[in-house]
Amino acid sequence: MNTFFHLLKYSFIFNKVRIVFLTVLSFIIFFLTTYFFDSKIEAAEAMMQYSFYVMFMIFTGKMNAKNNMMFDIKHLLALPINKYEIIITKSFADTVQLLPIGLVFLYGFSNSYPNYHISFVSLIFILVITFAHIIAFNKRVDFSRMQHSQASFKNSFLYFHKYLEMFLQIILGVIAIGLIVVVFEKNILLKEYSFFILLIVAIFLGANSSLKMLMDETRSYFVLRRDLFRIGWKVIVVGLPLILFDSFYRGNGAFQKYLAPNDPLISKMKNKINEIENITNKEFLLAIAQEDNVKLEEYYREPENIPWNAEIMGSYAPHLAVTLGKIEILKKLVEYNPNILNKVGKYKKRTPLYSAVKRCKMEA
Repeated sequence: MNTFFHLLKYSFIFNKVRIVFLTVLSFIIFFLTTYFFDSKIEAAEAMMQYSFYVMFMIFTGKMNAKNNMMFDIKHLLALPINKYEIIITKSFADTVQLLPIGLVFLYGFSNSYPNYHISFVSLIFILVITFAHIIAFNKRVDFSRMQHSQASFKNSFLYFHKYLEMFLQIILGVIAIGLIVVVFEKNILLKEYSFFILLIVAIFLGANSSLKMLMDETRSYFVLRRDLFRIGWKVIVVGLPLILFDSFYRGNGAFQKYLAPNDPLISKMKNKINEIENITNKEFLLAIAQEDNVKLEEYYREPENIPWNAEIMGSYAPHLAVTLGKIEILKKLVEYNPNILNKVGKYKKRTPLYSAVKRCKMEA
């Protein structure tokens, strides 16, 4: 605990110019926004915007700075505390430096979102900034390791692994945040508590990542068996969903025929086809919906008998082929009657192209 307060004290001593500057800047932002904005809500939103921009610039500056990158870390490692405590205390001490501009942000937040509990939000805010500084610390430790990756082709795989891991972390972070926002949309307290737990986990994982790099020098070099496994499973986790997603929306995925019928619009269209009284129109549209190539071949042999005006829910044959993802059928229809590409729907006045874009049928 004494070491933490020493870190905090020296953090203020060596960064007193920055702290004074941020204090003055905070007062400027506060008074200018309250002076130029008549609405309290607008002033609060402006405070959040400008204070966040300042914090973002400071954080990215730390992330991208390369001069004397390892200087402070070498001295920190000489302290009589373990490496895990160094990471946490250093990151928290750096967070305290942003206290002046952080108070302006929190004041703006409390006025913009009065329904939230400002004490809980303040704790979450401190954890967010602490996590950001752990990432910056991680980057400092990582800098010398990345220098090794430029020394040889083999070590360059470390560079690839670093950005693959970062991409995976961003995806998981976005999914976790999205789930919290959606699941606890109307319960503010549970939403705040969930973000608190998420940040505790994030700080723990981030600190462990930095700790591993501080304690394991072999991470500066590419170790074939270890690193191929680490890269391999992350490529699978990131790549497989992307391939399936692309394959599904192109309409040629292996699971397309099983997933597509779950679409409520498609089910509705098939039910509406069965309600059509005109037998010819019904047979033709049903052949498209069920991809009945035998029946369709009968129409292809005599294109003049194709009921181009057969209508289903205000749409026509090309719209139906697009919506159901029947690309080969669509190609045949266009081959026999190119003008159907400009055929406008009966009610919503949509062309097949518009329907394809709206339904994300890129292949169509």
